[in-house]
Amino acid sequence: MNVRIYPILVLFVACYCNGKNGSGSQDTSISTVTDNTKPNITCPASMEIDAKSSKATVTWSDLVVTDNVDTEGHLATCDPKNQSQFEIGLTNVTCTVKDTAGNNGPCMFYVLVKDNTKPNITCPEFMDVDAKANLTTVTWDDPMVTDNVDTEGLSATCDPKNQSQFEIGLTNVTCTVKDTAGNHDTCMFYIRVTDNTKPNITCPEYMNIDAESNLTTVTWDDPMVTDNVDTEGLSATCDPKNQSQFEIGLTNVTCTVNDTAGNHDTCMFYIRVADNTKPNITCPEYMNIDAESNLTTVTWVDPMVTDNVDIKGLSATCDPQNKSQFEIGLTNVTCTVNDTAGNHDTCMFYIRVTDDIKPNITCPEFMKVKANSSLTTVTWDDPVVSDNVAVETRATCSPGRESPFEIGLTNVTCTVYDTAGNNDTCMFGVNVTDNTKPNITCPKSMDVDANSSQTTVTWSDPVVTDNVAIERRATCSPRNKSPFKIGLTNVTCTVNDTAGNNDTCMFGVNVTDNTKPNITCPKSMDVDANSSQTTVTWSDPVVTDNVAIERRATCSPRNKSPFIIGLTNVTCTVNDTAGNNDSCMFDVIVTDNTKPNITCPESMQVKAWYNLTTVTWDDPVVTDNVDTDGLLATCSPGNESLFQIGLTNVTCTVNDTAGNNGTCMFGVNVTVITECTDETTGFSCSDPTTENPIVNDFKEFEMQVFSQLEDIKVNKELVFGEQDYVGLAKVQKANGSELIRGEMNLYNESNMEFTLQIRSNKEVDLLVIATWSYNQITKNKTVNETVYINELKEDTAEFRYLTEMFSCSVYDIGNNLMKLKASLNFHENKTLLTEIDRQTICLFYDEKKRGWSDRGMTTYNTNDRINCSSDHITSFGVFMKISNSPEPLKSNKGLRKLSRICIYCSLIALSVTLGIYCYFSELWKSHRNSIHKNLVINLILMQFLFLFGIEKTERKTACKIISIFLHLTSLNAFTWMCGEAVYLYFKVKPSKPSRHNRLRYYMFLCYGIPLVIVFCTSVARSVVGTHIQNICWLESTMRWAFIAPAILILTINTVVMAIVVNVIYKRSKRVGKSRGETPKSKQRRKAAKGTAMLLPIMGTTWLIGPFVLTTPVMEYLFVLLNGSQGIFIFFVYCVFDKEVKECFQKRNKNRVSSPANTMTMSHTV
Repeated sequence: MNVRIYPILVLFVACYCNGKNGSGSQDTSISTVTDNTKPNITCPASMEIDAKSSKATVTWSDLVVTDNVDTEGHLATCDPKNQSQFEIGLTNVTCTVKDTAGNNGPCMFYVLVKDNTKPNITCPEFMDVDAKANLTTVTWDDPMVTDNVDTEGLSATCDPKNQSQFEIGLTNVTCTVKDTAGNHDTCMFYIRVTDNTKPNITCPEYMNIDAESNLTTVTWDDPMVTDNVDTEGLSATCDPKNQSQFEIGLTNVTCTVNDTAGNHDTCMFYIRVADNTKPNITCPEYMNIDAESNLTTVTWVDPMVTDNVDIKGLSATCDPQNKSQFEIGLTNVTCTVNDTAGNHDTCMFYIRVTDDIKPNITCPEFMKVKANSSLTTVTWDDPVVSDNVAVETRATCSPGRESPFEIGLTNVTCTVYDTAGNNDTCMFGVNVTDNTKPNITCPKSMDVDANSSQTTVTWSDPVVTDNVAIERRATCSPRNKSPFKIGLTNVTCTVNDTAGNNDTCMFGVNVTDNTKPNITCPKSMDVDANSSQTTVTWSDPVVTDNVAIERRATCSPRNKSPFIIGLTNVTCTVNDTAGNNDSCMFDVIVTDNTKPNITCPESMQVKAWYNLTTVTWDDPVVTDNVDTDGLLATCSPGNESLFQIGLTNVTCTVNDTAGNNGTCMFGVNVTVITECTDETTGFSCSDPTTENPIVNDFKEFEMQVFSQLEDIKVNKELVFGEQDYVGLAKVQKANGSELIRGEMNLYNESNMEFTLQIRSNKEVDLLVIATWSYNQITKNKTVNETVYINELKEDTAEFRYLTEMFSCSVYDIGNNLMKLKASLNFHENKTLLTEIDRQTICLFYDEKKRGWSDRGMTTYNTNDRINCSSDHITSFGVFMKISNSPEPLKSNKGLRKLSRICIYCSLIALSVTLGIYCYFSELWKSHRNSIHKNLVINLILMQFLFLFGIEKTERKTACKIISIFLHLTSLNAFTWMCGEAVYLYFKVKPSKPSRHNRLRYYMFLCYGIPLVIVFCTSVARSVVGTHIQNICWLESTMRWAFIAPAILILTINTVVMAIVVNVIYKRSKRVGKSRGETPKSKQRRKAAKGTAMLLPIMGTTWLIGPFVLTTPVMEYLFVLLNGSQGIFIFFVYCVFDKEVKECFQKRNKNRVSSPANTMTMSHTV
């Protein structure tokens, strides 16, 4: 039956109808029924398996078997069997099923086992080999090779080969293995040959050397060096080096040698340098001394001492000592010297003291005086005068003391006379020098903007001062006001005074080019396109710069380059030598203003037997200056469409991508064939009413069963889907275009006639595969898939299958079964239009849109046929489009809105109820309130999943999980409704409280029973297989897992509700009699009030479900009552509940009191 899906209705609408037609009626008549219909078996799609070994175990899903009589117990047998081992290659699997009446149905599919797994090769690990010489032979274990198929006989080849010679260093070894299927694998490892043996070095023996001086040059034979690899070219280095100078003492010499691999060896020897030579001493010559007094102090020059080692620090000792007092006469003086090594030498001289001494005058020492001007006054101390007897006067000097001296050296001579007339003279020099350098101060460093490649720079002269005189003003290099290049230049300025003193200063001049070049682009251009890529030329941008341009401007895209259609921004950039750049931009707009050229075929004369005939013509010739490919003309009417008798104008239009269009027109004149021979067309024909009405260029053939064409190797995958009948035909086709007519005889039930039109410029062998599925799609069944009319989704009408599905494919046998393009015409007898007058439409299944579409389809209706024409071949069907009246459509949309509004309001009410029961702690200890909370929680979960999850069918796994939880929460809600009823029954039952009326029993049963049911259902679904429908809910075969428990619970609740209402009625009767009130009216009011409040709580309103299809009023009533169940529960559990009212009152009065000990249901019912 067809079910309209609303979030509330979906659980029950599909569950109260029996029979395929959905009527629910029963037929009590007895008749004899014979089962002549073969069972329907659907094989899996052809499979391609990746081989894990030489034989692969192949498993496929169970075959889907249906039968019109035997609905259960079918077991299909396949050859080879499921989960059997298949060898590598293509294997044909044939499956057969037989029903109890002996009818059998076969199907077939292919299993292709391929070895796509590459072998596995494992190389040895990284190898580190010690070098024996320059070339070392290396051997390794062969790589380990395994394969899923070729278990033996595979061996790897390596480059370089095993046991070959390797040079010093790291070498990459690559090993490859290939199996018999051509799969190969490669591994790689490294071999490093290293020289780890150190060279051998032998040093000279211990050396003892006589010192020549303080540092003695020592020479020895080079150490002897040998190595296993570097046989030549190695030499040792010693520290200290050979032929270097050694100090006195013992020195340790260390020699080291390094080979090319970095290995080294060291040896050591000692060198001792000793001083064995005595020093040399030379005394002063004989001395004749004038006596100063009786004892005259004599001073002489120290003896000259030399030594080969102790060059400095040796001094002689004399006896008598130097500067000691000598008596008048001859004295012998002996001098001795010792060196640091203990060697010594001696000399001797004589001193004679006589009294012939003139006075002694001692001038001041040589004077250096700094000049303070051109003439400088110089003052000195008087010369010191002494005599062994007496001095006549003091000394006189020339020039005199405190006289002015010029710059330069002046000799001053001083003389003194004693009383005996002896005189003495002394002289000293006075040198007046100008040693003060002049002072020069440069300008500060300068930053100058360049105005050309050579920029003239000017600065103020340096400031110069001097204590005497300046020879000339300062000079600078480079000079002031000279041209400077770009960059930093140091300027050095120097000044000299007359004495030759000079001073220097320096400052920097940095000339920088900070001015960017100027570039001016051409104006924006509008260019007419002459092709898809139009070459555009423009004049070069104008470029200027203050210094220099590195090169001319560059543009992107380049000048004279091809431009595509549209607006292109051209950016031009120029750079100067300093790196400054400037850019400009202009637009190039290439516009395609030329319309395409279209040439239609010439007008056509067509002969036809019937009022409607398919007319085919060559596509119009289309050319365009831009769109050279991809332009296709569209004609109205379309090519290969049906034309009626008479003249029809065909208009063809082509649009290029720029929106330009071209149009042409030609005529198609369809005339009726009146004679069997027409000289004009060359037709050879016969009367259309005869058995062979078409004998012209049509090739007729009758479709054959698939198994009868054993000589044609065709994969089952070529056939669309799973069909009940497959017809094939092999047709020898001539050159050129021609029509092929085929006919399918479907066991004398109905005839399917179709015409294919195929174009080919060569002779080909055609394989036509046509399928007719008459069991899988039932006539008059509603289409569940989306339907697209004129490329738009159709949602305002209902579509039903008027015919079964027909599909057709054409292949070229000689070209690896390449699929060919063709157009198709077919017709169907009007079998259902007589009983239902609806609009018919031809549709095909669009794989891209996952729905049915009328694109490329044309439908023509005649008195007894439905004619379909298509410009492509795929899967087709004829459908009824039932345009529903506005009232039902509006009713459906209104019902859906009402359902959602009710559920939203119910969720809010249930959430508020749960919040109140959780907020007040006084309500926690009651069993009744705990049952209330569990019912509310499960209703919230159920309605939430209904609202937001039931239509999430995009992902199969998620949809399956949603359906499981929706099933569980729905059963939980119904069991807790039953719990409410049971608890109420025990409360109103006139007996002692039952020990079984405890919360743990409710928790165990109300959650345990649904879990067991859902678990068993999930196991059954996994075995049978889950089919995702248009909602996430149980499949039709599994809905009993919800319907049966729900019906049982609703029955229990109805019985309990009747008992409770009866009790209320009787109690109100007794109370009325005791108070003297009118019994019947009071009883009826209380019973009606109790019934109204119990209906939504116990879920008895769900019993309206079986009647929702009878009238729209019942649909609205069902949705309103059950969708608002949460609202009713809120009023019963919260608004009208005395205990909840008391909790609110206590909170308002800020008093805390314990909840009532005794809880009854009288105040709620």
